Amino acid sequence: MMKGRIIDIATADDSTALDTYDVMETFGVSRETIRIRMRKGVLPPALDRAGKRLRWTVGYLKEWDRLRAPKAIESLANKKH
Repeated sequence: MMKGRIIDIATADDSTALDTYDVMETFGVSRETIRIRMRKGVLPPALDRAGKRLRWTVGYLKEWDRLRAPKAIESLANKKH
């Protein structure tokens, strides 16, 4: 059975590639949770697909979070009202 790597997103080089198994290990989630989070916009769509394995880069994940942050803050602020 293939096992993913745990990648420190904060310190890894932006060009570091992650596949489905790496994302599962890094975030401690299942394959189904990855799919759910992609549908909800928590995780970005994969950049590439190799069979059943999806692929992202660290830089892509960081940029996705950076762009999502203002929306998340606004959503939390609206819930408090």
